[in-house]
Amino acid sequence: MPLFLVLIGSLMAALPEPDFELLLNGRDLEGWTAGGDETGWIVEEDGVLLTVGTVDGGWLSTDREYADFVLRLEYMLSEVGNSGVLIRGLAPGSADIEVQLLAPWTPYRDDLHCTGSLYGHVAVDPRPDETTGIWHSLEITAIGKSLSVVVDGVEVCRANTDEVPTLAGSALSGHIALQSSHSGPEEWVRFRNIRIRDLDAEPGHLAYQLRSDDPAIRRHAQEFSARLGAAMVPDLLRLHAEGTPESISTAADALTYIVAGSGRDGSDATALSAALARELAGTWPTPTRAFVLEALALVGSSACVPAIAACLDEPVLAHPAASALSRIGGPTAIEALSAAVTGPDLEAALAAVSGLSTMGSGSGLHALASALGAASPVLRASAVTALGSVGTEATAPVIVAALRDGNPAVRAAAHSAVLRLATRLWESDRSTAHLLLERAIGAADSRVARVSALVAAIRLGADDASPALTLGRARDVEAVEEAERIAQTP
Repeated sequence: MPLFLVLIGSLMAALPEPDFELLLNGRDLEGWTAGGDETGWIVEEDGVLLTVGTVDGGWLSTDREYADFVLRLEYMLSEVGNSGVLIRGLAPGSADIEVQLLAPWTPYRDDLHCTGSLYGHVAVDPRPDETTGIWHSLEITAIGKSLSVVVDGVEVCRANTDEVPTLAGSALSGHIALQSSHSGPEEWVRFRNIRIRDLDAEPGHLAYQLRSDDPAIRRHAQEFSARLGAAMVPDLLRLHAEGTPESISTAADALTYIVAGSGRDGSDATALSAALARELAGTWPTPTRAFVLEALALVGSSACVPAIAACLDEPVLAHPAASALSRIGGPTAIEALSAAVTGPDLEAALAAVSGLSTMGSGSGLHALASALGAASPVLRASAVTALGSVGTEATAPVIVAALRDGNPAVRAAAHSAVLRLATRLWESDRSTAHLLLERAIGAADSRVARVSALVAAIRLGADDASPALTLGRARDVEAVEEAERIAQTP
């Protein structure tokens, strides 16, 4: 059996029961555009579509385009009926691929041109029943580059367009059209029960196509995944949860494409972030939940904060959760991170400190200051480092106090934090900046620390009469001289 049939069979078995929608409403031609002789198309009282032929022919095309689909309909031909179903037309009515419908009145119509054939491209095998005046069923399945034609329940034609020279490079999407009977003015074709299953509206199908080795099919699946947006989330997470490098990469690429298309504002982003937040509380493997947190960092809103904050208590997820909260920002995110800083879990506290340190000046200052009294020197060092990045003049005293911490690592972190804060405050609050530099020099417990503080003071523009340099000379003249040499080095 050809490989593409195996793929079609496995896909259709994995998808839900077919969900078809009518393409013809049974009343009028809404959703269709007629070409050629428009008067040749009539919706009869019983909802049957009648086309009475002319020598000029004509067509009736869907306004919408379709890519992957299952099309089902019934047709009846007059004794000399000649029609067809056109698929994936780049323009309405274009016959790039035509499934032929033909009464057996012309001897030269061989298997390459008879009912069920891909007209002029792929012959039928077996040849279907061509009896005129009775209803026949037709099913056309198009999945990627694989096509299948079933007449009266029997598959009569199948092809992969890449393997048919005259079909290579055919479009993967386009309009569907019905051809009028064009064998004579008195001939006709009737159609009824025209319905379609739009596979590109089904997340499971798109997730399947994202695995394709064909770049064109993958791009197509990504584009349609972006249209579905939030509806794709569960299937992409199932793909990611398989845990192979290929499945993880495929899911990540597709979700990134969806996130990029949703933006951070608007209904699409709101729906996507809500879907991600719901799945975050699910039973997905930890790497997949971390993947969700990464996506929420890009598209999440304040409504997602509670779901993300709940992950701070899980050691493996604490840091990606804190990162997501810091990128979402806002009062609720700061509140959640602040609560974790002062909470009982050390890993959560460290992650929260890291998150607050990237959120800008003034974020979570009370919680960070409180953490300087924590038992863990690692947490104290992290907190004072964060205060150097987001602290204000109001937190200068607690940072200075950390210069006297009993742990050398904390003192070193405090020294660096004092210098960063002094640099940040130099233009807006120079008196506090001078005080910070003076305290850093006074509390320095090594020549290296004193020199670094003096270099910072000199580069900021402190003159010889400044408190920092005055104290420096009183404590260590050689350190001042070394700092001056370093400060002059480009």
